[in-house]
Amino acid sequence: MVTKISRLKKTKENKQNKPENKNANEIKIKQNMKQGSTHQTSIQYEAKFWSMDKKELFDYFKTSENGLTNHEAKLRLISYGYNEAKEKKEFFVLNLFLRNLFNPITLVLILIGLLTYFLEDIQSAILIFIIVSLSVIINFVQEYRSHNAVQKLKELLSYTSHVIRESRIIEIPSREIVVGDIVYLTVGDRVPADVRIIESDNFRVDESLITGEYYPVEKDSTTIEAKELDYYQMKNIAFGSSIVKEGWAKGVVIATGEKSFIGKTIKLMEEIRDESRFEADLKNFSQYLLNIILIVCALVLFINVYLGRDLVISVLFAVTLAVGLIPEPLPMIITTVLSRGAMRLASKGVIVKRLSATEDLGNVDVLCCDKTGTLTENRLRVLDSLDCYGNKNQLSLLLGSVCTSVIVKGESVKGNTIDVALHHYAKFDSKLNSKRSDYKQIYEIPFDYERQRMSMVAGYDGKRILISKGSPESILSISRYGLENGKVVTISKVKKAALETYQKLSRQGLRVIAVGFKEITKKKSYSQQDECDIIFVGFITFIDPIKPTARETLSLAKKYGVDIKIITGDSAEVTQTITSQLGLEVEESKILVGKEIDKVIEKNDFEKLEKTIIFARATPEQKYRIIKALRSNGKVVAYLGDGVNDAPSLIEADVGISVNSGTDVSKEAADIILTRKSLRSVLDGIIIGRTLFTNIVKYLRCTFAGNFGNLFTIAIASAFMTYIPLLPVQLLFINFLTDLPLFAFAVDNVDDEDLKTPRKWRTDKIVKNGAIFGAISTIFDLILIVYLVYILGVFDSVFRSVFFLEIILTEVMIIFFLRTTKPFVLAKGPSPILIIAIIVSAAMGFAALYPPLSNYLQFETPVSDLVLFTILITIGYALTTELVKNFVFRNQSD
Repeated sequence: MVTKISRLKKTKENKQNKPENKNANEIKIKQNMKQGSTHQTSIQYEAKFWSMDKKELFDYFKTSENGLTNHEAKLRLISYGYNEAKEKKEFFVLNLFLRNLFNPITLVLILIGLLTYFLEDIQSAILIFIIVSLSVIINFVQEYRSHNAVQKLKELLSYTSHVIRESRIIEIPSREIVVGDIVYLTVGDRVPADVRIIESDNFRVDESLITGEYYPVEKDSTTIEAKELDYYQMKNIAFGSSIVKEGWAKGVVIATGEKSFIGKTIKLMEEIRDESRFEADLKNFSQYLLNIILIVCALVLFINVYLGRDLVISVLFAVTLAVGLIPEPLPMIITTVLSRGAMRLASKGVIVKRLSATEDLGNVDVLCCDKTGTLTENRLRVLDSLDCYGNKNQLSLLLGSVCTSVIVKGESVKGNTIDVALHHYAKFDSKLNSKRSDYKQIYEIPFDYERQRMSMVAGYDGKRILISKGSPESILSISRYGLENGKVVTISKVKKAALETYQKLSRQGLRVIAVGFKEITKKKSYSQQDECDIIFVGFITFIDPIKPTARETLSLAKKYGVDIKIITGDSAEVTQTITSQLGLEVEESKILVGKEIDKVIEKNDFEKLEKTIIFARATPEQKYRIIKALRSNGKVVAYLGDGVNDAPSLIEADVGISVNSGTDVSKEAADIILTRKSLRSVLDGIIIGRTLFTNIVKYLRCTFAGNFGNLFTIAIASAFMTYIPLLPVQLLFINFLTDLPLFAFAVDNVDDEDLKTPRKWRTDKIVKNGAIFGAISTIFDLILIVYLVYILGVFDSVFRSVFFLEIILTEVMIIFFLRTTKPFVLAKGPSPILIIAIIVSAAMGFAALYPPLSNYLQFETPVSDLVLFTILITIGYALTTELVKNFVFRNQSD
């Protein structure tokens, strides 16, 4: 399966709740998977593929060792469809529109309109329906655009597979795999569909997405004679979406898309949703405000009924007040802000898989990464071949070029960076290439991060030799002998010189690997146990140029309060040299190497961990433990990795970041995918994330201030006024006009100070500030009410007109002041779109007091003196809010 597959990862909640939430989420996942397994323990394939041999499979699918022809593959793609879960797109637009039309808030508004109509207030009813229609249309358009933005982001992600077509191994998008294709699977690949294995070697896959069990499962090509099999008994079938952990395999695709095993359980998978801390806090916000609104509105209804006012009108007023004060645009505005942010990130080469990850990215204060491809170009090229003493020696390079594992497809060469560099060097060095052709690769013992080496058994001159290459420490640990001036001596005679040479090369910032070999007996297969008693030959050095932007990027990280921690499998000397060249001098006390990392974590020495900048010779498990320890100490951690063994760290991090060219397993585990491996892209993403967070908080700040203000004013005014302050239709029009400018926050400018440090979500602070600014609004509302009712003694229609205008002006004009925590005159100016939206809302507020709108809204045009007084009230409210704001934010910390 290529799309619609949720990665199984923990919920990233508030730090103090992480263990409980993680366990709950994992329990839910396993329960869902068990349900799925219960329903289909026996997979209903169209034939018993597990019992077929290779020839029978080829005959059944009309394929061969040479694979399908391109023409046949196209025909099958047309016939079977793409290898993906089919999304229900047929009625998406209609369903989206109906969802907006029939949401609870809209239904209440429609009911109010109908009641108003039956009360023979036809003009008000028509206006209510117009307001409802406009709200539904705006919501629908915004959600539709957000949906399209997410779909475009999905299209940018690429998963590919290696298939044999017309006798050639080619790389194609996994969604174009068809039944009968011959696929080639190796470490790090995601199995693209259900595959019946026909050849394999030490092949193990991670089926946790299917079974919930995290240990690798061995698979092979052995035919199984059985009429029925449960999925866990199908040892010769690799299921789609499982991850290759060891070895390699070749197989025939037997089921794709919704006919595959994972396709049949895809609905259960979609129920597992990773809710971020941000999303949970938004729910709490909405519920908190809703409870207050319902209590106050019930009180307003009771007061109006108690004072003997018309029951129907009182009920309509209370319900309309509740609807007008509930921040129903909040989810849509959040989605709009996040989707716009996601598209901005995509333009920077940052593709978001989970929308809320854009906000999470803004909270990051620690970024963990390797140096390769982030600080350096990740374009390794061979520099030299040396013996133990640092003298030139081509034997190291010759043996190293034989001990490589690459896939060559025309001009494309796929493999790890060292193997690719060795392949290219040998290809263009005719003498070396000629000598290398005398060796025949026979058996590979794959590289892993624990051993930090790989080995290749090769045939040479009628004999077999085992060649090992890897980190110098690793190769020395399995060496019994060494080469000195072409002669074999005990390792003790050359080990000291070898270590000194290695340290000298590392201090020059070079990437260094060591090479060794031994003669080995002929047998069917080989294992890691054969890697012993080898002859240490020497070193191969590589150079990886530093990125021109690396120095600027590190300065930028410091400016924006992001601690960069380099977690690398390379030596401390190489890493320290590179950081020094970038102007980042790392003291020895800020470097941990190998087992030192475990000791610090086991001691819970968080202070040492936070001060450390370079973690050298780190294994994948240590990377995971470092990130887990940092998070447990309250840090918000992003991790950038693109390898097979980076998956646990990507899942553990608050924000996992992979690269589109990385392995499938790393892309599956990540929240964010980079189109290129660039530290600057991540920092750009962090800045955009902080911008989004700030703009969302602006919306909440203004919404809470307005809603609390209106709530307090209506509750107090209802107790002593002889008539309802505003009619239901007038309240709805206020709600409509004051919501319009808030949508423009998605593109508003942000003060530089808001970007320099990670922004933390503070529910208590936003609610408290909303109550403070709401109280100020209520004071000025009451000043206006007392002046109009008790000093001037105006009629209800005139009062409602002036009160309506005052609410509109105060709510839209206060946006200029509450959109920033800085003094208004010192803040970065609002975006043009926000200015236009505020002007339009204010203009429509004035227009509502004059014919023809005033006739429908039941307003009476006030005299100019009252309009002027309302403007003065607005100015007074704005200036008071500005003074109080400066005091409030000066005494509050993030």
